[in-house]
Amino acid sequence: MARNRILIVDDSEVARAALSARLTEGGASVVCASSAEDALAVDAETISAAIVDVELGADDGRSLADVLL
Repeated sequence: MARNRILIVDDSEVARAALSARLTEGGASVVCASSAEDALAVDAETISAAIVDVELGADDGRSLADVLL
């Protein structure tokens, strides 16, 4: 499967919505997750880039970024 989406991982609904809207306006395909658990459920083969909140609630955003890509 081709990698063609940007994954946004942020526990803030406002931040996810703002980033998603801006990227979508620019023509990107976006998928959002509110937690590390949700992000890991996304098919990594379809993700070309990830924007990950470093302070991701109870999760560690830096460690998640290492795992995702």
